[in-house]
Amino acid sequence: MHHRLDCPRCGSQQATSSNSELAWDEVCCAACGEFLETRQSLEERNAPLLIETCLKSQALARDMGLRV
Repeated sequence: MHHRLDCPRCGSQQATSSNSELAWDEVCCAACGEFLETRQSLEERNAPLLIETCLKSQALARDMGLRV
């Protein structure tokens, strides 16, 4: 699987990981092989947390005067 991340070692923007869905799989630079992060940390950074989104929606609804 390919990812777009900046490598601090060589500056490449191409990263790869295995095709399995395991959270602890490494995401490494495609050019130099430098470890960048795990798939779980990449997903957590790129996708908003569900609970955070729910709390923001609830607060917004409260501000608008709606009852949830």
